[in-house]
Amino acid sequence: MRTRIATPALALALGLTLAACGQGDGNEATPGEGDHLAGSPGGNRTALPSDDATQVSPQPSDDASAAGGGDDATAAALAAITAAEDQAGGTAFAVDDADENDTWEVKVRVGDASQEVEVDADGQVVSTEDGDLDDGDRQALDGAQVTLAEAIESALAEGNGTLDDAELDDEDDTYFWAVTVDEDGDDVDYRVDLASGEVTRD
Repeated sequence: MRTRIATPALALALGLTLAACGQGDGNEATPGEGDHLAGSPGGNRTALPSDDATQVSPQPSDDASAAGGGDDATAAALAAITAAEDQAGGTAFAVDDADENDTWEVKVRVGDASQEVEVDADGQVVSTEDGDLDDGDRQALDGAQVTLAEAIESALAEGNGTLDDAELDDEDDTYFWAVTVDEDGDDVDYRVDLASGEVTRD
């Protein structure tokens, strides 16, 4: 009789133990689920620069390089303008690859002053330097309907070459975007109207 009583009890205890184990397995998180929530808010957007982040930076394609890289230079300049504007919190009014080392120097209007932002070939800000902004430039930028980036694209659409530099310029108190394009080794200057965007060749 004692053996018959112990056997159902043992079976019941074993069944409860197995049920408890089954419930524990059901509550375990699937590997990988929720892992990204443990990081900083925003995930990769707020992460510090890393080797992985550098690897995903846009690089010139083989086809573009074979074609002469003109489109790549223009894209790099436009990307540098965007990076500089984001860094300084203002409006770009000049861009130049002064040292011809794929590092662009972008001048950005910030309030009543300016800031020169140096951007490398990967689109990363290298350095900044505060500067002055004269009254004429400030007034011209206040009334401009065409941005520096738009002026560059318009000038390159008119010509056929690679961007050399672009800046806010004036002649006889008339302000315009001055865009220099390298066309087959020759520097060709274009003027882009600040209001209408009309392009004329100097």
